[in-house]
Amino acid sequence: MNAADHLRGKLSQLPHKPGVYLMTDRRGTVIYVGKARDLRKRVSQYFHPSRRMGWDVKFRALVDAICDFDVHTVKGDAEALLLESRLIK
Repeated sequence: MNAADHLRGKLSQLPHKPGVYLMTDRRGTVIYVGKARDLRKRVSQYFHPSRRMGWDVKFRALVDAICDFDVHTVKGDAEALLLESRLIK
């Protein structure tokens, strides 16, 4: 299974719940941490081809480097904000 198929499979299993997501590169290094009210909707936006046209070069390079992601679901937006802050620090 190639990386794109792996990501598509993981995307289809994401819940429609609030949480925090961590994007990793091919070495497993976390390259981005974000929060979402709806994890499936937000994380899917990174891989939607029609959205790529509006991205700047730096953001496109970040998305191209994503090889995997991990998510942590939480009870609400406030908890997601706190977890995101802790993970970034």
